[in-house]
Amino acid sequence: MRWVWIFVFGAVLLMKDPFTQLTPVLWAEEASVYLNHALDQGPLSILFFVYERSMRSELLMNISAATAALMPLKMAPYIAAAFSFSVYLLSFHLLLSRKLYLFPKRWQRILGCL
Repeated sequence: MRWVWIFVFGAVLLMKDPFTQLTPVLWAEEASVYLNHALDQGPLSILFFVYERSMRSELLMNISAATAALMPLKMAPYIAAAFSFSVYLLSFHLLLSRKLYLFPKRWQRILGCL
């Protein structure tokens, strides 16, 4: 039943803003810093890259840029959109699969996904 809800929330997310998922673009640091570094230094070096302005490692951004560097350049926005969409689906899965202190009842967890 949980997978049905994840599918429903994924569809709601797509319907909420289909333009973002169907015609993705690279935003700010995605292209100017992470993808640029992955293309210049190679996809393996981006996995341990720390952007000096944020002073932290953005693991999902690094993995997304490494994957995009291995594909043709015009696929990079689609890869970034797929990674961000998968993070949403993973958060839905974690929220629905566990009994949480903040949302102890199932209907509260379902509303929390919205």
